[in-house]
Amino acid sequence: MVEQRRPRSVSQAFLLDLLRAQLGDLVAGEWRPLDVVDLGGGTGGIASALAGDGHRLTVIDPSPDALASLQRRAAEAGLTGRLVGRQGDAAELVDLIGEGRVDVVLC
Repeated sequence: MVEQRRPRSVSQAFLLDLLRAQLGDLVAGEWRPLDVVDLGGGTGGIASALAGDGHRLTVIDPSPDALASLQRRAAEAGLTGRLVGRQGDAAELVDLIGEGRVDVVLC
């Protein structure tokens, strides 16, 4: 099966390149997967790309429709274990992901 990639806008491609560079600079030495929270991540356009790079992403979004699209995107790309969605917003962040440590929060 051939993977169909959704085209990215110029601004989304720029943001993704910038994020990848910054995530690579976060950990000195050997690369490791990071735990990333994407607040308001919607359907997971950026999150799915970062999960495809090996990072673990949690998308927090108030829209159940966006999260349903995120779930489909994760399943289609084989990212179900690395890309999850939670319905809510920044005010509920600790309740949604717990008090554990995350490496990066995107918003």
